[in-house]
Amino acid sequence: MATNAIQDTLRIPSAGDPISAREYGKLVRAAASGQFGRNVILTPHGTYARQSNVAQPSIIELFTMRIKGISGDYLQCRKWDGENEIEPTTNYIVAKPWLLRRTPFDGLMRNGYSYIYTSNVQRVSSKPNLEDETQVTIPNYVVDDEILVVRGPTTVLFDGEYLEYMELSPIRVWASIESAS
Repeated sequence: MATNAIQDTLRIPSAGDPISAREYGKLVRAAASGQFGRNVILTPHGTYARQSNVAQPSIIELFTMRIKGISGDYLQCRKWDGENEIEPTTNYIVAKPWLLRRTPFDGLMRNGYSYIYTSNVQRVSSKPNLEDETQVTIPNYVVDDEILVVRGPTTVLFDGEYLEYMELSPIRVWASIESAS
């Protein structure tokens, strides 16, 4: 499929344009199938894409991994081929999606709400004149769950270096405990 045909059916954002998770998923699938040729680089910084005039092929590496540990901003994982851990003793540190991370929000205000984290998968959301709401991630992170991971730059520091893997599974969200049960 020619790039012009893709642009007719799929909005190609400018550098830094925010896009929805659905649009990001479409872009990832299109790029992974080689439909963009050499002129698009997708980055996992939140949900952004950017065009590039670099004369080299775009490469998106996707992996299936299994969760081995859960932290506030990242997961400890191992690569998984569907039957066996590929490198059973090698842990990869994988950034959580930005909105599920603890550091950007713990004790801070966002859109009039403040968030206090009680664990790596639970927080209390508060807004003046409203009742506090306890929230959890759904579905919850569970050891040995399989996740989809993309390799690329992230904004999460671990031991002084930015992580190079980020969870791409677009299904986790924060939800009130009442609506999660």
